[in-house]
Amino acid sequence: MIGFSFEALGTFWSIDLVEPGEECLEREVKNLAVAFEKRYSRFLPGSEISRINRGGVGERALSAELVEMLEFAQRLKRITDGAFEPNIAHILEGYGYDRNYSFKKDVIRLKKQAGEWRVKNGQLLVSGEVGLDLGGLGKGFLIDKIGEHLVKSGVKNFLIEGGGDLLGTSRARGAPWRLAVEHPLEEGKVIAKVKVVNGSLATSGGKYRRIGDFHHLIDVETKKSARRLLAVSVLAAKALVADAAATAIFVSKEGVAQRLADELGVEYLAIYPDMTFETNSDRFELF
Repeated sequence: MIGFSFEALGTFWSIDLVEPGEECLEREVKNLAVAFEKRYSRFLPGSEISRINRGGVGERALSAELVEMLEFAQRLKRITDGAFEPNIAHILEGYGYDRNYSFKKDVIRLKKQAGEWRVKNGQLLVSGEVGLDLGGLGKGFLIDKIGEHLVKSGVKNFLIEGGGDLLGTSRARGAPWRLAVEHPLEEGKVIAKVKVVNGSLATSGGKYRRIGDFHHLIDVETKKSARRLLAVSVLAAKALVADAAATAIFVSKEGVAQRLADELGVEYLAIYPDMTFETNSDRFELF
C-alpha cells in the first residue's frame, strides 16, 4: 500500500493507493484541497462564503460548486424540518468557534436573529443577515472531488480519508475496504466495522471540535450543541451525501433518520447516550 497525507480544512487527510499514481498526483490533490478552503472557508475573509456573510440582503450569483452544495443543503433542510441548517455561523462564533478558536462566549451574538436564505435558479436570495458555514457538508463535497480527480488520473483502487470521513473504490482484485467506526466515548476503541466498495462512510459526533460542553453540531432551535445522540455513521454512494446525512441525523429530532434514509437511500447507525443504538442496515458489524 502506498499513499500520502496532508492537512487541510483544519483536519488530517490521507490518501491510500493500491497501485502507484503519477508523481504529480500528490501535488494536484493538495492543490484541490487548498483551493477549496480558499473559496469556501468562513474563516478566510476573501472566500466566497465570507463575502456572502458580509454582503447583506439581496440577490447574488454563486459559483457552480456552491450552488450544488447549497441546493443539497436546502434539500436536507426541507427533509429535516429545518434542523439541518448551514446558516449557523453566528451561533458558532457566539461560542467562540471563530477563526482564532478563542472559544469565548458572546451572549449578544448568540441572541442575534439570523436572516433567511434560499437558492433559486443559481442565485442566492438573502433577507436579513446570514452567516453560512459549510461544516456539515463541505468536507464530503471535497472528498468526492478528490475521488473524481483520482479516477480521471487513472487510479482505480483508492481510499480517501478526511477527518474520519472516507470514500473508497476497492482494494486489489475488487476486495472491499474494511472500515472501523470509532467508539463515541473511548479513544482508539472500535464499536463497529463495515465493508465498503465504491462508497463512503461518514461519522458525526460531539467527541471532537469541542470545548467544555460545547461542540460544533448545533440544535438550531435551542442554539446549543445537540445532545440527543452520541454519534451517527452513514453509508452512501457519495461522500457529500454521507457527510451531510450524518450531520443531519445527529442534529434532528427522533424519526427523521428514517425519513432521510428513505429519501437519500442511505444506511445509518445512530448511537444514543445510554449506548443503545438504532440502525436500518445489517452492514454495520457491531462489537
